[in-house]
Amino acid sequence: MRMRCAQVLVFTTISLVAVFGSALPTALYPFFPQEAALKGTSRGVVGLIYGLHALSQLFICPVLSKMVTHVPAKVIFIAGIALTGICTILFGLGGRISSQTLFILVCIITHSLSGIGAAASDIMAVIFINTTFPNITTMLGILEVFCSVGVLLGPPLGGALYERFQYEPPFLILGSLYLILIPFSMLTLPNQGESQEVQPGGYKHFLQRKSVLVMSLQVCISSVAMTFIRPIMPPFLTHQVSQIHFNCYP
Repeated sequence: MRMRCAQVLVFTTISLVAVFGSALPTALYPFFPQEAALKGTSRGVVGLIYGLHALSQLFICPVLSKMVTHVPAKVIFIAGIALTGICTILFGLGGRISSQTLFILVCIITHSLSGIGAAASDIMAVIFINTTFPNITTMLGILEVFCSVGVLLGPPLGGALYERFQYEPPFLILGSLYLILIPFSMLTLPNQGESQEVQPGGYKHFLQRKSVLVMSLQVCISSVAMTFIRPIMPPFLTHQVSQIHFNCYP
């Protein structure tokens, strides 16, 4: 499989966005629960903050699929990067807030908007692959690999930055690096294929298929199984490691 120079640039841009876009929401997992606990936030609220990121994506994805017929895909893609990067920085700056209620409100708003931006860049990335590459399934599979790399790198990178700089700098660093991809995207992504004809009523017909319902249920169950430990695992591991350290060094 040989790609032209333009295709290489497009896929490189989309892959970088996929890695950073997957790493940003996972980078806070190692340290956010205990930092939120210091402000009096319960673990249930922490789980709500995590969940709203995905919930915002759930509701915005159908809207974005309709918007692409009126707004260029490149504009939506870049706007998604900007929204996610800015909200990541604002999420980190929210640590300066002393009020518990205001802190929770800022976290909910910024994390939800970050999910909307991530959904925008993800959907437009699929459109760019569809209009740029002939072997769509292969390229989508490779793109999923980069998303997995981002999920893999996010927690250790966030934890390392937190250990070195504490709460705020990890969000500032990662959010700023993500925003750097905006000019790169403006230069490398094509302007063609931005208006796609979408057949009306497609969702209803799509969801009526039994195979789609089975796969959707499988994805939901597997996602719950993988994500329910996010609010509770970091405090548990921190407590366990502290006990081990105390027992080894009395």
